[in-house]
Amino acid sequence: MLHATKRISSISLSRTRQWHFVEVEIATPNLDEACFNHPKIPAAGTTASDGSADDCVVDKIQKFAAELANPATDLEEQVAALKYVLHFVGDLRFGALESQQDTAKWILCEN
Repeated sequence: MLHATKRISSISLSRTRQWHFVEVEIATPNLDEACFNHPKIPAAGTTASDGSADDCVVDKIQKFAAELANPATDLEEQVAALKYVLHFVGDLRFGALESQQDTAKWILCEN
């Protein structure tokens, strides 16, 4: 478990910042656009933890949940995936909906 903690703490916070929320235009809602057109994990063997910085909480929950469901995912990544899923679901649960101009954005705590 120590390795998964190191894995998560070694991931740049600036790279994962977008993973904690999704911005959706109120006037013209478009989840595809808000989620950067749902970037795929780049290559076989690449983990969700190594995914694009341009991604949203909706996609990251799905990608990490898929890793948890896949018995081929190595233990270190499974532990990291579980931590991310729990964190992101907590973000959604305790987030506050803020409206600025024509954009609705989930403001999520990044603790």
